Amino acid sequence: MRPTQRNLMKKSILLLSLLFSTTFPVVAGQDVDIVANIKNNTCQSGISNNGNIDLGVVGVGDFTGNISAENYHPGGKEFTITVQD
Repeated sequence: MRPTQRNLMKKSILLLSLLFSTTFPVVAGQDVDIVANIKNNTCQSGISNNGNIDLGVVGVGDFTGNISAENYHPGGKEFTITVQD
């Protein structure tokens, strides 16, 4: 595997880990704390608010009906994750 492919794979795994760790705990009904180490030899990354993302607490009813990621939903939290090679 080439270094560029390896970096892309690392980025993809990081993004999927962040996405799944924020969605599956809602279904499981448990809290999750994420601790990560970012090393100098990997890609550059950044998370807004010094890496603290507070998504708040929502009920199961917020995930039913016609609500999707594209719809505006009051009370949502905005954050950014950047990954650069």
